[in-house]
Amino acid sequence: MRTAEILSQEPLGIQNVEEFLQDRIDYALSDNCYGCLLVNTVSEREVVSKKINDKIDKIMANQESLILKCNDAAIKSGQISKNNNSRALTDYLSCFFRGLMNMAKSPNKNKASLKNMGTMALSPIER
Repeated sequence: MRTAEILSQEPLGIQNVEEFLQDRIDYALSDNCYGCLLVNTVSEREVVSKKINDKIDKIMANQESLILKCNDAAIKSGQISKNNNSRALTDYLSCFFRGLMNMAKSPNKNKASLKNMGTMALSPIER
């Protein structure tokens, strides 16, 4: 996954978040999608070693930190409204990403539904 690469592109802003989500939506819609190893591991924490859980926690925290930096930059630059709560928006987008990756694992996934959810994911962001 190119998450860090996408979310770290300069200049930071909402375009990075949009590109990250589009990358994950495209993957979810592909026929070779089996979810996300990170998300799968978080979902199965109790059967994974502490060492692996610590590593996964660090990766996920870094991902959320990058999304937060992009959201902060977008608010600061005026790309999105200052009425947006950057932390809450980051939590929402992280939740969407994790849910998308879980839904994408289904062999009977509804591609039209996944695509619609992707379109809706960014709609609560006040521009």
